[in-house]
Amino acid sequence: MIQRKQSIFLGVIMICSILLFIFPTVTYTAGDIVVDYAFSPFDVHSSTTSTIYGLFAANCLLFITSFMCLMLFHNRKKQIKISRVVMLVAAMMITLLFVFPLYKSDTAVRTFNWPIALPAISIVCAFLAGHFIKKDEELVRSANRVR
Repeated sequence: MIQRKQSIFLGVIMICSILLFIFPTVTYTAGDIVVDYAFSPFDVHSSTTSTIYGLFAANCLLFITSFMCLMLFHNRKKQIKISRVVMLVAAMMITLLFVFPLYKSDTAVRTFNWPIALPAISIVCAFLAGHFIKKDEELVRSANRVR
């Protein structure tokens, strides 16, 4: 059933993933050189926008797994497992953005833009979706015992 609470959370994850395709997440400034890094290989903003192909693939995986989780409403056990995979992928994206420097310069200043919060929102939404899927599974099990 698509009208459940976890469907809203999975939809928010997909919207966050789409927004990550559009807006640059990290900006490096080295003197008069400004480089924006986006998750999309399509040059959306300017000629100074670079792509992180690993994060692009992770973002595609995030979108696809959240969509799969949304469509597997008949199999709640698989939904719970896939929601955990969604949390793992979003955590991996955050780790890659914060830990690894993308621009190789000693004088570059790294500035995080507002879309950096979108993977964190995805983690929270995936946790809440998993929680509500688990509650639905418990409700179905208790209803089966009553019969």
